[in-house]
Amino acid sequence: FELREKTEKYLNLIKSNNPDSADELNLVSRELYKILIEPVAANLQKDKKISLIPNKFLFNVPFASLISEKGAYFLEEFELFYKYSKTLSYTQK
Repeated sequence: FELREKTEKYLNLIKSNNPDSADELNLVSRELYKILIEPVAANLQKDKKISLIPNKFLFNVPFASLISEKGAYFLEEFELFYKYSKTLSYTQK
C-alpha cells in the first residue's frame, strides 16, 4: 500500500511540473529508488543492459528518473530498456 501511494505521489509531482515541489520530487524519487532498486542493486552489472518489466501500478513509473543515494539517476548508472508483459502485448494488438 505504501508503495502505491509513493508511486502516485511521484507521478503527480512530475505532472505538476511545479518548481516549488522540486525538493519533494527529489525526496520521493530517492525513496522509490531505495524501495525498488536498492534491494537488487548489488546484483546489477554496469556493463549489462537492465530489462525492466513493470507490472500494474508500476507500469507508469519512469524508473530512469529514480535517484540513488549517490545522487545519480538510475539511467546514469545503468543502461535500461523496458519490456512489456505478454498480456499487455496481446491486449495492445
